[in-house]
Amino acid sequence: MDRRQFLASSGAFALAVSFEPGLALAHGGGDDQLRKITDRIMAGDLRLSPMSATILGLDKGDAASARSRLDDYSLAGGDAQSVHARDMLAALDAVPSEGLSEIWQVRQEIVRHLLEARIT
Repeated sequence: MDRRQFLASSGAFALAVSFEPGLALAHGGGDDQLRKITDRIMAGDLRLSPMSATILGLDKGDAASARSRLDDYSLAGGDAQSVHARDMLAALDAVPSEGLSEIWQVRQEIVRHLLEARIT
């Protein structure tokens, strides 16, 4: 994945998981489960792309080492990104959409689309 693709998908991903409508929605166990998965996706993305962590200003605290690392554009790095996307897609698909609030159903579909785009 190149930097532009990562930034575009990260931006869409961040928007998808941060948007909360003005109305209070009940959050169930499925919402919390999906929130944890999206956190794992973002953490894995930033681990695999330390340059993006720096660009986004997330290279602080425990992630400060990202400042001194470059993204891995080798075949092994590409394989690691594919494995991460496949693993996270499997985790995402394990959460039934019926147990999610409406906003998290939308988020699940957006994140699924972004992960599938990384694999193909």
